[in-house]
Amino acid sequence: MARRGGRGAGLGWLKHIEACRREVACRFAAICDALGGAAMPGEAGRLEAASRPAVTPVMLLERLSRRHRATLSDGWLRCLVDYALALTALQRAERLVMAAATGNRMELAAERRNVGHENWDPVAFPDWLLLEVDMDILIRPIQARVASAMLQPPGNRNRVMQLHMGEGKSSVIVPMVAASLADGSRLVRVVVAKAQSKQMLHTLTRALGGLLGRGVYPLPPFARGAGHEIDRLASAQAGCVRCMSSGGVVVAHPEHLLSFRLAGVEATLLAGGDETPTPAAAAAGPLLAMQRLLDRHTRDIVDESDEVFHTRSELIYTMGPPEAVDLGAQRWRLIQSVLALVAEIAPAVRDEHPGGLEVGPGLPEGRFATVRILSETGATALADRLVQRIFDGGLVGLPHVADPRRRHAREAAARYVRELEPAAGDVATVEAMFATGELPERPLLLLRGLVAHGVLCFSLRKRWGVDYGRTDTRDPPTGLAVPFRAKGLPTPRSEFGHPDVVIVLTCLSYYYSGLSSEELRASLERLALLADGERRYTSWVLPTLNSTPRPPNQLNAIDLQDHQHYASDVLPRLYLLRPAIDYYLSELLFEREMREFSQTLSTSAWSFAKVKPQPTTGFSGTHDAKCLLPLSISFLDMREQRHAKAQVLGDLLRPENTVQDLAVPFAEGSPAARRHDPFSTRDLLRLVVDAKPPIRVLIDVGAQITGLSNAEVARRWLDLVPRAKASAAVFFDSDESMCVVTRDGIKEPFLTSPYVANTAPCLVFLDEAHARGTDIRLPGRSRAAVTLGPMLTKDRLVQACMRMRQLGCGQSVAFLVPAEVRERITVLRGIRPGGKIRVADVLAWSIDETWHEARRLVPLWAAQGRQHLRQQLLMDAADKGDRYEFSSEMAAQFLESNGLTLRDRYRPAHNGQAGQTLGHEAARIQRRCQAFGVGGSGAALHQEQERERELLAEREKPPPEPQPLSIRPLAPSLHPHVEVFVRTGEILPGSEAFMPALHALAGSSVAPLLQDLQWPPDLFATADFAGTVQLPISAPRGASDAYQRPVQWIATAPTGSGIVAVVLSPWEANALMLTFRAGGTAATLHLFAPRTSLAPRSADDLLLYMTPPLLPGWRAPRALMLTLLLFAGQLYLRSYDEYVSMCRLLGVPCHADTDGGESLPGAKKQEEDAYAFEPAAVQFFLALFNRIRHPSADFSTTDLGHILAGDVLLPPSAFSGPKRAR
Repeated sequence: MARRGGRGAGLGWLKHIEACRREVACRFAAICDALGGAAMPGEAGRLEAASRPAVTPVMLLERLSRRHRATLSDGWLRCLVDYALALTALQRAERLVMAAATGNRMELAAERRNVGHENWDPVAFPDWLLLEVDMDILIRPIQARVASAMLQPPGNRNRVMQLHMGEGKSSVIVPMVAASLADGSRLVRVVVAKAQSKQMLHTLTRALGGLLGRGVYPLPPFARGAGHEIDRLASAQAGCVRCMSSGGVVVAHPEHLLSFRLAGVEATLLAGGDETPTPAAAAAGPLLAMQRLLDRHTRDIVDESDEVFHTRSELIYTMGPPEAVDLGAQRWRLIQSVLALVAEIAPAVRDEHPGGLEVGPGLPEGRFATVRILSETGATALADRLVQRIFDGGLVGLPHVADPRRRHAREAAARYVRELEPAAGDVATVEAMFATGELPERPLLLLRGLVAHGVLCFSLRKRWGVDYGRTDTRDPPTGLAVPFRAKGLPTPRSEFGHPDVVIVLTCLSYYYSGLSSEELRASLERLALLADGERRYTSWVLPTLNSTPRPPNQLNAIDLQDHQHYASDVLPRLYLLRPAIDYYLSELLFEREMREFSQTLSTSAWSFAKVKPQPTTGFSGTHDAKCLLPLSISFLDMREQRHAKAQVLGDLLRPENTVQDLAVPFAEGSPAARRHDPFSTRDLLRLVVDAKPPIRVLIDVGAQITGLSNAEVARRWLDLVPRAKASAAVFFDSDESMCVVTRDGIKEPFLTSPYVANTAPCLVFLDEAHARGTDIRLPGRSRAAVTLGPMLTKDRLVQACMRMRQLGCGQSVAFLVPAEVRERITVLRGIRPGGKIRVADVLAWSIDETWHEARRLVPLWAAQGRQHLRQQLLMDAADKGDRYEFSSEMAAQFLESNGLTLRDRYRPAHNGQAGQTLGHEAARIQRRCQAFGVGGSGAALHQEQERERELLAEREKPPPEPQPLSIRPLAPSLHPHVEVFVRTGEILPGSEAFMPALHALAGSSVAPLLQDLQWPPDLFATADFAGTVQLPISAPRGASDAYQRPVQWIATAPTGSGIVAVVLSPWEANALMLTFRAGGTAATLHLFAPRTSLAPRSADDLLLYMTPPLLPGWRAPRALMLTLLLFAGQLYLRSYDEYVSMCRLLGVPCHADTDGGESLPGAKKQEEDAYAFEPAAVQFFLALFNRIRHPSADFSTTDLGHILAGDVLLPPSAFSGPKRAR
């Protein structure tokens, strides 16, 4: 009976299809007869019929297209519509028969439910009817309702509408809306994210390019630096006009639209007030005119509006010449020291808070293990431990914060660094120490930025290779870390907008990936040129002494010309060493590329949603991000779609959907044996291959598969699957094209492969970037593995799952939960240790992540909104009807100041200024922020960290060549009072020939630090030593730094209380040489050179060369000599005893005695107690070394480098060795 019933149903369908065919044939014949008219009899009739063009179905249907239907009468329009309706009925009958024949009950039921044309009139929308015929579909009632709402949104206002995923948004509704809107009076743009643009272009071309005869054009790439020639702009504008008048459609990327919006303003700014016409000035007018044309006539349809209107859809142009970052090289060296401390303390924090921190497996000494923050608890614990270690003296590069003699001040400074809004008393205490020089202001502000403002934790939350990393695809190339828009996909042009974020992420990128062969070679070549290169290299390899194999022990053992030796013995053993990486970054990369810009020009997704004559409408798969939509576009809650929110969740909660916990090893001996060790890609693929029921689709929305390209993942997965189960794998290549690779390794475009009609033999891998918006027809019983990852929102998760279009109707998913996600789920849901995670728990966690992301992004959303409101006022003022017209002064108001100093960024701001009021819209923004509980300086800095900017090196104007200063050398002279001193040993009171040695620096950049500095009374310099050149009055402060003389000649003479020393110029020493050699002088001439490496013999006892000779046993007072060493810029000391004395002189603690001194013999102690510098002297000498004595050199690892930087914990063993005492 069942078979007989089935046969009866089959015969019924066949009869129905035959009736539909007869109907189509009859209507076609009737039309042909009507076109033929009355036939002439005989031979004449046959000749006339043969000369007529053949009538075909395509020719008839094309009469309904926009290009031809204006010529049709109402009767012919109705006739051709009826013929097209007969064709759609025939196609539906064929689909019903096919579904019945293949046993596809779901498709059969869907076809039977949709009889077609229920709530729309084909005569009114002939384009939709042609779309049905051409695409072999019937428009469903919900599709027609949504399309109608998009054509005429309520109130003609900008709207976003939710439609259940899988309802044909991109393949059906967008073509329907685009075809109806493109009527010749407006330019229709379909705005889609770059990852989905190729598929959207293919879909629209297929849907609109056939019977409808519409052109579909990709918007030409419009990016900064592409050149805005007048001819090119005129051609682009003419193309837009042609597309509009012909009823064509443009597919546009958000970044190109943003770039075009900034181009006119930038061109006006670059043109400035120059009277001479420039290319920039010539382009400004056409650019602004074209922008006005687009604002007036474009009608935008936004697909995947959650992506397009996301806060990351922002473009920031850097403007003006690049400038060095505040604090210079000390900035990144201090950050490198902080990261070294993080690596040291991270394992202990991980052990205390297992779910708060991810620390990579132990690595050989000298290498940097991966560190990533997983939770707020981990971030807080890490920051607390870090500040504690810093103020216990654990940080190289921060002067004297650990001084136990100032406990109260140290605790205030620790709170100043740790707390975002420290108490007013702490701020006053710390800033008072800034003023006196007891604490270094800028380094402490940098630490405050890293800790209190969250720069460090923000950076450590990001995933290397997923959120950031290095790229070799840029032109010009950059070595700095850049943002990634998805796993393995660096953004083409943007960079992180916050300098300290750039430094931290660049350091981490190199720590994790190592130096390239060329980078390491450049470092070794630079090292070989340094006087202390051997010592520096030794510091690199010192941690590897117990490693096997070991790198070469000495720098001179490396032969860079021996390529085999370099490739096998040097590169593999050095490229991951953190000291080598720090050296390359500090001395080469950051010095070359780390720059800031004083101003920026920016726009955001708010400009897409601006109020225009033509409304903007868009689609969203969920309503989760509606709180982050620009205020000028609202969410349209259609009654028919209110079930969509629950329908998707209901489909996911079905019992066939499961959870696989990756935190629990799935096989004996798995490398994921420890709870927080991440699965390798091979582990994950093996899990997918072994899964029951079988998994044919892998959707890596959580970006858990790293280190391999998509093609490599596809091939490895295919290799693990038996031949009988799969013959090919589908993936997206680096060009965003869907490809298929066979077992033979043959790769071809998916759309032209035989698998496009049948994906049953294929595995399908979708990476993070293509986990939404991708449409592949999969077999009805397909099962997908969906990876989870940190900060995965419900929208992204559901979008990934809905790549399974028949989810809940045969298709299913398995969620793969890594350890860090499991930790968050168990805490959120109160699951006991070892308890099982269910699908409901996964969904609850993704909803929680959605809330956290919204709260995190609201400050940036608000900043973009306020900026847009301000810019829109300027645009309205510049609107001249047919164009925008800016003066250079008005264009300058678009610029935003980009604070360059550390004080601007990180200084506590109590009683901050209220934000600018811009009326009703600004008040709405403020209320939204208050609803999410965000605001204040912390939110402002966080939004700055989130922002990315676009740097244009190709069009950066180099800073103007500075005009050479009119510098006149001073004529040397020998003052008579100097001759008196040589003969008698007396310095005449009030003599202009002498000055305290410190005053020789009066015209230099360190002069402001001299104001309150007391100088010992027994070290002088001559006026001739201090005077080298005559600078013009207009010379900037610090212009004389390059003309400061080195200390080379010293004249000493005994006094009643000791010895006085005078620093002479080389000319004076030469002029007095015969006098000294003749003897009989009270003064002695000494040759001196500060010791800047351990190779030469020390001359700091002034006994290297003397004339006339001194009596045996002569010794200069230690305090005088140490002061001379500081003034001259000496870097190395001869003994531990000398080191302790230097610490006492500077008033800083040393290793042997933490209160600032050490027990010394009575005579020595009395001698050194005679004079000691005040605390501000440390900052003065640090500036003197950095700016004058050793500019652009890293002396942080030298003896004086340690002392001046606060790392005063050198053991006596550091001063051993034969070279020290020479």
